[in-house]
Order: sequence, then C-alpha cells, then structure tokens
Amino acid sequence: MEVGLKVFDLFNQILDEIVEKSKLSIDQTEGVWRILQPTDPEYKLSRIGPRPKDIALLVVSDKNIWLSELDRKGGKVVRRRVARKWITLFEHRILSQDAVHGVPYRSKLLLYSSLIRKGLLFSFEDLREESFHVLKLCRFDDNESVTLDQARELLAHEYRSSTLAKRDSFLPILTWQSNSLLFLGYREVVSLPTYLINRYGLTYKGFDLYKDDKCLTRYEVWQEGYEDESYSRELLSYGTRLLIHKSLLQKIFGDYRVHLCQSTFEKRLYYKSRHDKKATEMNSSKAFLIIQG
Repeated sequence: MEVGLKVFDLFNQILDEIVEKSKLSIDQTEGVWRILQPTDPEYKLSRIGPRPKDIALLVVSDKNIWLSELDRKGGKVVRRRVARKWITLFEHRILSQDAVHGVPYRSKLLLYSSLIRKGLLFSFEDLREESFHVLKLCRFDDNESVTLDQARELLAHEYRSSTLAKRDSFLPILTWQSNSLLFLGYREVVSLPTYLINRYGLTYKGFDLYKDDKCLTRYEVWQEGYEDESYSRELLSYGTRLLIHKSLLQKIFGDYRVHLCQSTFEKRLYYKSRHDKKATEMNSSKAFLIIQG
C-alpha cells in the first residue's frame, strides 16, 4: 500500500512538471486530467445496489437450448404501445452462472434508445444501419473518463444543446460515456441530453432527474457476486441502466411527434474451461422494439 502511494505521488510530480513545462492552456490541462484521473469520489462513497428484482438470475439447465433461444429473438422489428410505468432507455449488463470449477455460462446485453419520427417505417436492415443516435458525454477526448459531477456540469452547459442532431428520422434521447476499465468509477455514465433536461425543467438528485419532487429518470448501477477463485476478483454479474417514467416519455412523444426505438444486442457464451479466453460456443442476436405513445 505504501509503495503504491509513493508511485502515485511520483506520477503526479512527473505530470505536474510536464504540464508546467509544456505551458498547456486551462482546457488542455483539464483534458489531460480527465484522461488520467484515477477515480470518481462519489463512486468511492456510494453503495452499489443489488441486482434489481426484475432482472432474473442466469440459470442454464440445457446449453444447446439456451444458446439457440437467441435464434428466435434476433432479426425482428416489433411495435408495441407504452405499457409499463418505467421504460428502459439504456442497459448494459453481464450475467454469469458459476460452477465449482469455473464460470461456464455468461450473457452480455446492450440496449440503447433513440427517438424516431412518427409515420416512418423501417426494416430491420434500415434500423441496424441508422438507429444509433446517441450524444457523447465527453468534452475533450473520447478516451477521457467522466465522474458524475463532471457529467452534471457538462449537461448544464448550453453548448451541449447545440450538438442536437437535427435529422429527418431520428433524435437522440441519450447522452452516454463508457469510462476506462482502469478508472475507479462508474463504468457507464448515461443521462438524458441537455435539450430535454432544459425543455422539461429537470434537476438532478444524485444522478436521477426530478421535476419538483417527482422522479422522472432513474440511474441504476448494481453488482452481484464474485468468481469463486482465489486469484480472481472478477464480478459475476453487474449492470447499469437508465429508466424513464411513462409520464415524461408520453410528453416527449407528443411534443416532438416521435416514437421510441429500442435497439437490443445480446450475446450468450459458453466456456468449457475457466482458462479459456475465448468462448467455446456462442450465439448472438440483434432486435428492435418501437414503443408508441
């Protein structure tokens, strides 16, 4: 521990000298810091929640059936009315089922959303090519890591509104940044874009968005379990998701004359041995859900 602190102090001294001798501007210095900053203080003080009850455990009884299930899920465009109180705008999760001698089964899911203009019809191929309209939650460089406080500051600036993509077909409903794996903080930082926060007068409590005392978006981060291996601290399952309240989504539908397009990418992997870096068998799927008001 003491050696680690000495190395970190030496690194900071070297960095200070480089910044001073290079005569970097304030923005350049801030950009360098955001790439190299080691941690998010809020993350260190937070309590990561348990797996939400509506996310089922991964339980595989038949490998072949489990892998082949994705064949029926993929390649589809489904349309559906808003039914639930909370609708998922973003989700990144990994679920694992462990065994005595390893972690044979792992499921990876990524879901993100965009707004799609009413009255337009898209095929599966159209959506696969065009549906990714998400604003980047970074200021200087794609490689920077973002704390929750920095994200709130970025989203409060008017210049974020100017990045709104004025396209004929799609509008963004997400601002998203994936942080470095070396960063001790939130893996995925995701929120509504500035133009929606301003339009509906939303304010942050933590990283949830409120209107007066009513919560209208929920930012959830969870984790569960560790691999049963003496030399591993890998999490078995973890995830991040952003949910929006039905009432706010319905307002967005009416004000912008749009529907919600959810893009879901899922991968299922089977590892014969704990020492295998690549899956022995795998299957994947892509599907799209159009949610209408």
